[in-house]
Amino acid sequence: MKINILEKKNITYKKANKQHIIKLLSLYNKFYPSSRWNIKTIEWEYFNNPFGKAKIFLALSGEKIVGITTSIPVRTRIQNNTYKGYRVQNVLVDKNYRGQGIFNKLLSNNNNYLDKCTDINISFPNEKSLPFFIKTNWSSVCKIPLFEKKIKKIEKINLNYKLISEFTNIHKDIWEKNLINKLDIMCSKKYLNWRFTLNPKYKYHIFEVITENKPIGFMILKKYYGSDKIKIGHIVKLSCPEDCMLDAINFANNYFYNLSIKKISMWSIDNSGISMSNLKFKRKPLEDRFFICRNSKRINSNKWNLSMSFSDVY
Repeated sequence: MKINILEKKNITYKKANKQHIIKLLSLYNKFYPSSRWNIKTIEWEYFNNPFGKAKIFLALSGEKIVGITTSIPVRTRIQNNTYKGYRVQNVLVDKNYRGQGIFNKLLSNNNNYLDKCTDINISFPNEKSLPFFIKTNWSSVCKIPLFEKKIKKIEKINLNYKLISEFTNIHKDIWEKNLINKLDIMCSKKYLNWRFTLNPKYKYHIFEVITENKPIGFMILKKYYGSDKIKIGHIVKLSCPEDCMLDAINFANNYFYNLSIKKISMWSIDNSGISMSNLKFKRKPLEDRFFICRNSKRINSNKWNLSMSFSDVY
């Protein structure tokens, strides 16, 4: 029986620029046919980020893009120290060009750039990609620490909550005050608005946590359909004093309850200050997705103030 073997192609590698945007969109739609990618979303995420432009490495067969790795700029902060880095995402290779080492070469090109130019980088690879990252000196921090609970009733709250349409420097100051000794993506006014109020992919609902007519915290909520097509309420980010967290989570519970949503979820790690079991959340760590970092500063992994806001999915 005659077997057709794919002829090995001559692959070249280069950094992408804005002129590649149409071809990038074509590749994304091939991998994610039901996604929200379009010209507007690519321009928003890759070119309008207040932390800088995306770093995109391409693999090309002639003029055709057959592989890509994309890194979105982030700034992280702990105490008074701010670090430059990226969130690495979309390491993709066209299925017709696999088996030629393209994935490894793209990741190597990206890693070399990160090691020369950055401090702390993050990514969320799946179980298939994880070994390639670990083999190239990325550190595995944890499985995604997802917690869920069923929404059964209205819970008691004592604080006030106000829906807002944009972030100000007040919210940056709130975030800094409540960060304490944790490592988080830097929540400047420009970043928060770019990420959550100007996001063309998703609609977020942003609330101030208020006591004595003064905002002391903020919370970002989102409605989302899970893999089982069940609507879920996400607590994407919560920044407030530790003794107010229970009240804020109860408010989120009530907000989603009034929208007839039956399940609420959030991410939390051990240093969050929240006793998830006391709040009747059950741990549902994702088995096919991981949080990893490339960290030249050797910061302890349990310092991460990890939340859903870190991911491009939420």
